[in-house]
Amino acid sequence: GVVSTQSTGISPYNGQLELLSGCLPGGVEVLTADRAQGRDKECVIVSFTRSNTEGRVGELLKDKSRLNVILTRARSKLILVGNSKTLTNNSLLKQLIDLLRERKWVVPITETF
Repeated sequence: GVVSTQSTGISPYNGQLELLSGCLPGGVEVLTADRAQGRDKECVIVSFTRSNTEGRVGELLKDKSRLNVILTRARSKLILVGNSKTLTNNSLLKQLIDLLRERKWVVPITETF
């Protein structure tokens, strides 16, 4: 396991920080992608937050430098949470999700929250 102080939650959007903070145990730092720059932790939980029937990913997730920060903060464990149907409308995220599926690292969650 990982101690909560060695974990962080990251969301690209300010509006999701409070919600994400409420879902994670105490001691887990919650940051936007911009504030996570240079803040490496053992475990990083990323909430991509985007989910819509139109497949709109949003401008922040189209930014390669933000995605780079999001995906490179974890020292040993990276957990990505998001709607793959929406996220695969972005070519870079589609490549990532395809790779994760190919390696059987995707765990589907069908429950609605």
